[in-house]
Amino acid sequence: MKKSLSLLVAIAMVFSMFATVIASAAEETKLTTQQKYEALVKAGIFEGFPNGQAKLDEKMERSQAAKIVALLLGYKEGVEVKDAGFKDVDVKGQRWAIPVINYAVQLGVLEGHSATRFGPADKVTVEELAQIVVNVAKHAGQELAAGEAVEGKTSKWAAEVVASVVKAGIIPTSDDYTVDATRGQLVDVTYPLYEMTKEPDFGAKQTGAKEVTINFGTAVDAEKAEFVVKNGTITRAVDDVNFAENKKSAVIKLTTKLTAGESTVTVSKATTEPVVAKFNAEAEKVTDIKFASDKLALEETAAGAPDLKKASTTYTIVNQFGEDVTKSAGGTLNFFAAKVDSTATPSNGKLTVALGSTGQFMYGETVQVTATLNMSSYIVQKQQVFTVSQPSMLDDVKIIGLYHATNKELQSNFGKDEFFILVDAFDQYGNTVGLEKFKKGAYALAQNPLMFTVDIKESVENKGPQNNKLALKLIPASNTTFVQEGVNKVTINTLYGGKSDSIEIPFKKAATLTTFQLEAPDNVVTKGKEFEIPFSAYDQNGVQITKHDDIVDLVDVSIPGATVGFKKNYVTKGTKLIAKIPNAGTSIAVSNVKGTTNTSQIQINVVEAGKPTAVAGVKKDFVKSVVLGQKLTLKLSDIVFHDEYGREIKLADLTSNGANPYTVEVASGNTDVATVSKSTLSPLTATTDELTITALKKGSANLNLVLKNASNEISSHTSTVIQVVDESNIDLSTAEIEVSDRIYGGPAIADKDYAAAVKVTAKTTSGDKITIPSSEYVVQATAQLVVTDPATSADSFTVKAVELGSNDAANVTAGIRVIFKANGEEKPKDVTVSKETPVATTFKAESVKDGIQVTADGVVKASLSSQFLNVDEIIKTLTIKDQYGVELKLDVLADKSQIDFAVTQIDGFKLTKSNGNLGTNNGITQSTVAEDQASLGDSYVITFTSKANFKNIKLTVVADSN
Repeated sequence: MKKSLSLLVAIAMVFSMFATVIASAAEETKLTTQQKYEALVKAGIFEGFPNGQAKLDEKMERSQAAKIVALLLGYKEGVEVKDAGFKDVDVKGQRWAIPVINYAVQLGVLEGHSATRFGPADKVTVEELAQIVVNVAKHAGQELAAGEAVEGKTSKWAAEVVASVVKAGIIPTSDDYTVDATRGQLVDVTYPLYEMTKEPDFGAKQTGAKEVTINFGTAVDAEKAEFVVKNGTITRAVDDVNFAENKKSAVIKLTTKLTAGESTVTVSKATTEPVVAKFNAEAEKVTDIKFASDKLALEETAAGAPDLKKASTTYTIVNQFGEDVTKSAGGTLNFFAAKVDSTATPSNGKLTVALGSTGQFMYGETVQVTATLNMSSYIVQKQQVFTVSQPSMLDDVKIIGLYHATNKELQSNFGKDEFFILVDAFDQYGNTVGLEKFKKGAYALAQNPLMFTVDIKESVENKGPQNNKLALKLIPASNTTFVQEGVNKVTINTLYGGKSDSIEIPFKKAATLTTFQLEAPDNVVTKGKEFEIPFSAYDQNGVQITKHDDIVDLVDVSIPGATVGFKKNYVTKGTKLIAKIPNAGTSIAVSNVKGTTNTSQIQINVVEAGKPTAVAGVKKDFVKSVVLGQKLTLKLSDIVFHDEYGREIKLADLTSNGANPYTVEVASGNTDVATVSKSTLSPLTATTDELTITALKKGSANLNLVLKNASNEISSHTSTVIQVVDESNIDLSTAEIEVSDRIYGGPAIADKDYAAAVKVTAKTTSGDKITIPSSEYVVQATAQLVVTDPATSADSFTVKAVELGSNDAANVTAGIRVIFKANGEEKPKDVTVSKETPVATTFKAESVKDGIQVTADGVVKASLSSQFLNVDEIIKTLTIKDQYGVELKLDVLADKSQIDFAVTQIDGFKLTKSNGNLGTNNGITQSTVAEDQASLGDSYVITFTSKANFKNIKLTVVADSN
C-alpha cells in the first residue's frame, strides 16, 4: 500500500538512512567492535555489565535484542503500546522487557514463537538476526536485493533472508548461521543504523546543484525562520524552504546553481540569536550517463508492427548529487552505435538508433553504443552493449504519491486541475515510457466515486516538483450533495504486464462557514464614505475562516439603503467587508449564514461628512532649517489638516466646497529673516500647489498658516518656526561627502554620462540635516578625477573619472577632499575608479502606469482586464542600475541577455514560458501568460537576476481588478 507524497516524505525523514546503512555497512571498518559498543553504551542503546565488561562474545537474549531494536526505532519510556499477548514475558526477571517487546512486535520487526510465547530468554541466532535486519528494512520501505545462496548452514526458512543480508554486507559470511549470535555481532549490525538515526549536529551541507540542507540540532520556529545563503561573496536567492516534520532540519531550494567556494547559511528569527552554518559548495558537474537497461527495443511502424530499422532505449544524465540533469546538463552529447549504416540520435532522455536503407536489425543481436558528453572542461563517457529486443510495452507502474503544487490538503472543494497522482511507468526492459504509451497501456479505478474519480485518459505529463513525472488527475465527484470523508483507494493496472500499484488517499470534507459575527467599526463612520465592518467567521470545527472565497457566497449582509459587500485581497486571498451609508444617523447591519439560523447584527452611528476645522502645522518630516541664501519648498501636501472629529483630512477632501472653496494663506512672521514666494495655496488649483521660502538673514521666522473658507477664517497655526542658519550653526564634525562609492573610468559609452553628483551634508546644532552650499568649502581631488567648478550658489558639484589606460589596474582608488572655509577643517572621501563594464546590479520596482500597481513589499497588482500580466509588462516596472548607480534603460541596454527571469510558485496561471532572458526584441520577452485562461487572484512569482553578479529582485505578480 502506498502513502501520499507528503507522508512518504515524512517516513523518509525517519527511515531513509537504512538504504545508506545497507550501502555502507561493508565499508564500516574504521572502528573496532569494542569502539562501536562504547559509542552505543554512551548513547543509551546498549548496557554494560556491572563490572564494566562488554562481554561481546556472550550470546544475546531475544528480550535484549527487542530493546535494541525498539530504541533504534523511536521507542521512548512511557509510550503507550498494544499488549502483544505473550504469556511468558510477565515473569520475574523479564517484566522490564514487556514494553519494548510489545513495541518491536507492533512495528512488525519481531514476532513471537507463537501467539502466546515470545521466548524472552531464548538466544538470538545469526539467521534470526538476519531476519530482524530484513524486517527493519521492510519497515523503512526498503527491499534488500536477493543474494546468491550462501555456503554456510542455514535453516530452510532462513536461506533467502541470510543470502540477501550477506550480499548487502551487513553480516559477514559464516560456516553456520544457525548458531547463536553474539553481543558483538549485534553491535556491528546496530552501529551503522544508530549513526544514521542519531540527531545530527548543527551544520549545513550542499545536497543539490541548487539545494542546501541545514541541520539545526534542535527544533526551531519554522514560521519565523529566515535564511540568507551566501555563496562566496554572492547572495543566492532562496526559492523555497521545506522543513522536516520535527523542525530539526530544512532543505533550502535556491533559484540559481551554487558555484565552488566557501559558503554560509545564516538563519535568523528561528532561534534567539542568528546562527551561521558554513559549508563548501561545489559547482555542478555531470558524473554519469545511465542507461535504463541493456535492451534496444524495436520501435513500431504506423501499422503497429515491429520496425526492424529503428530501435530505442532511455538514458539519464546525472550530476554528482544524483540529480537528473538530462534536460539541463548542457555540453555536446553524442552517441555512436557500432553497427554499419546506423545513426544514434538522443532526444530528452530517449536514444534512437536508426539504420539506413540497406540495414536491418535482427532479434537477439548485440550493438555496442558509446555515449560521449563534452562539457568543454571535461568529458563524460559511457559504453553499453545492448541486445535488440521486442518493441517496448507498458509493463509496470510505480505510484510515487499524491501531488499538489503548493502542498494543499485534499478536501471536497478541490478543483479539477489541482491534485495529481505522480507515476513512474516502465516497459518490460525497465525503460521509462511516455504519456501516450501510458494512456494506451493502463487503466485506473477509484474505489469511492462519491469522493473523486480518475480516468487514465486525463493523464498528463511534466508534473511534480521537477516537472518530469507522468500524472493521473483527480476529478471532483459529479454529485457534491453527499460528501463523504475517509480514504479513497486508487489502483492503476497495466494491460500488457498485468501489474498494478495502488495508493490510499485521505479525503476530507472542506471546512464550511457556520458562524459569522459582525463587529463594531473601529473608526468614526462618515456618511457617503466607504468604511470597513470587522467580523469573525468560523467553520463547523470552530476554526477561523479568513479567505474571501470561503465566505463571500455563504453569508448575506445587509444595511437598509446602503451598499455593502466583501472585497477580496488578491494577494493574501483574504477579504474585507466594506460598506457605504448615504445618510447620517443610526443604521442597523444584519448578517445571516445562508441555510442556517446563524445571524448577527450591530448598530452603526453615521455622522455628517467631516469638514476641515483646523490647520495643524506641517508634517514631522518637513525640514524646517535652511542655510542662509538657500531656499525651502513648502508643498500643500506638507501641511496637516484635521476635521471636527480629529481625523486628518486628505487633500482630495479640500478640493471642492461649492461656492466657498478652501484656501491656505501662508505668511512669514519675520520677513527680514525669510520670505514666501506667494501668499495663498489653493487645493482647487492643484493638490500639489507649492511655494518657496527664501532664507535672507540668520534668525527665526514663524510660519503663519491660515485655513480659509472663501473669506472666512476657519483656523490658524503659528507655531511652526523656520530657522535660518549660517556656518556658525552647522556642526562640521557631522559633515559627510555623499557620492557613489564607485565611479566609471572605462571607455566612453554612448548616451551615458558617468559624471557622479557630489554634495556635502551636515547637521545643524538643532539636529536637522542640511546641505552645505558649495560656497562654504573648497574641493580638491586626486589626479584620477576631474571636478567641475561649482557656482557659488550651487548646492552640489560633480566629479568625472579620467579614463583608465590599458596598463592601469581594473580598479583604482581615488580621493575627494573638501576644506571648509569657516575653520579650515578637511573632510576626505575615497572612491573607486573602475573600468569594469557596467552591468545590472540593483533592481527596484515601482508603479509606472495605470493598471500596474507595485507595493512596497514587492507585490505587483496587474490588471487582468488590461492584459498587464505578461513579463513584457512587468519588466517595465523595473528601474535597473549598474554598479555605478547609473540607470540602465532597457531600450538602450547593450546586452539585454545579461538579465534572466524565472517564474515559480504558479497559482492558477497557464504559462507559455516560465524562464529565459530578456534577449532581443527591444529588451522585451515574448508573452509568458495565457491571459484568457487567468482569473482574478491568480499569481506567480518572478525573479529577475543579473547573470553578471546574481543580484536579483523577486516580485509576486497578482491578477487584480484595478
